[in-house]
Amino acid sequence: MKKKSFIVGGIVTVVIILIAVLCFIVFRNNNKYCSVIPQDACVVLRVDAKSFIEKHDIDTKYLESILKLANVSSLYDAGINFDEPAYAFAQPSGVIGVVVPVNDGDKLENLLNYTSTFVGSKVKSHQGYRWLETSDIVIAFDDTRLLALSGAGMNSRGKILELMEQEADESVLSTKLFSDLSSLDKPLAMVTSTSMLPESLTKMMPVLDGSDLKNLDLNALVSLDIVKDKALLEVEVKANNDESQALLDKNAAMCHKINGAFLSSGLNDALVWASFNIDGSQLTSVLPSDISKDINLSSINGDVTVMYKDKGNEFVLLAQVADKSILNIVQTLTDVSGGQLQAMKLNDSKYVFNIASNAYFAGVNGKTFYLTNSSELSNNIDRDVVTGVEFLKDEITDSYAFATLNVSPLVTSQLSGQYALMFGTYATKLLSLDRFTLVAKSPYRYQMTLSVKDGQDFVETMLQ
Repeated sequence: MKKKSFIVGGIVTVVIILIAVLCFIVFRNNNKYCSVIPQDACVVLRVDAKSFIEKHDIDTKYLESILKLANVSSLYDAGINFDEPAYAFAQPSGVIGVVVPVNDGDKLENLLNYTSTFVGSKVKSHQGYRWLETSDIVIAFDDTRLLALSGAGMNSRGKILELMEQEADESVLSTKLFSDLSSLDKPLAMVTSTSMLPESLTKMMPVLDGSDLKNLDLNALVSLDIVKDKALLEVEVKANNDESQALLDKNAAMCHKINGAFLSSGLNDALVWASFNIDGSQLTSVLPSDISKDINLSSINGDVTVMYKDKGNEFVLLAQVADKSILNIVQTLTDVSGGQLQAMKLNDSKYVFNIASNAYFAGVNGKTFYLTNSSELSNNIDRDVVTGVEFLKDEITDSYAFATLNVSPLVTSQLSGQYALMFGTYATKLLSLDRFTLVAKSPYRYQMTLSVKDGQDFVETMLQ
């Protein structure tokens, strides 16, 4: 009995090992062509063209008619393996690359040689690979992958050969950046790491406590999909170490879900409407000290909403506050402006001040702070209006921040006369656009949506 159990156990163990080895081989082969992506890539983009084309039933006849000029019968007979996604990447040094899976090197060479009429260069063999070089780009490929690089000041052939020869554990495949990218299941996906971004860029993007993003280690996961009448871009921020997570948590502690206090306040039919909910006392604690010592925002304790209406250039900011202490900001700004801002106190709850000859009104009405350039609105701040976002109420009040731009009237007003002629047939596509929205589903996850009118199909509308 023991012998039989031992044999069964041994067989099970061998089977498990074989399955593990098989999975490893399959995984390794599926990603082998990606091993040319450098380990220090700060941005990696994945494009699953076949999935996108099939999902949205995109007609490829126009593209295939062009390919036939190069004696390519169809999109899937060009030597490119559309069963696997293509990748693009960028390095902090400025080098940009594209990686494409290949299933037939000869067919791909035929296609690239057809381009020689336009680029003035033909495919040549060198050190075991086929090459195509122009003044701006160098391409190397074999029967499994193509790598194209572009970047000023690099040793093109030396760099591309180094990447083509490197092992998987020397590439981006061994990084969390790539594993995060693999977790996204949309046809178009991208991951960028703040720790690898150039210092010149990160210095322009300070976080709330004044830290440089270069000192953080965050990955931003971005994916794009199209769902019926809208294009949906999703962004998620993930921390790669405890220090970065602690900062994200500290900033997230300020945020709460929007309560919808100003869904029917402010301006009628606002062109732009944006709102978030914040704890002002915690906001003050994370602001840089040179700002927080002059400006006290601790009385803010709820929704903050900004609206803009293009007709009359009307603007209003509304905030839920605990008391009138928020008005101290007006006096503080007057003191630090060096005479550029002149404020006059109208009563205990209202100020008027001028900036560049324009009058602005700031005050507190009950538990609402307002800042507006409309004298009429400042005298009737609690009036009920139709802001134009009421139909989005459920989505707004289920988010931590929400912004929407009513694209339709903006495009309609601009695409007239000479602008219509300038855009030509594209004017019709632009006139189909309806609304752009930005939603913070959590302090770490965001969605951006661009929709078209009347439930039209987004892809069909944009490609027709």
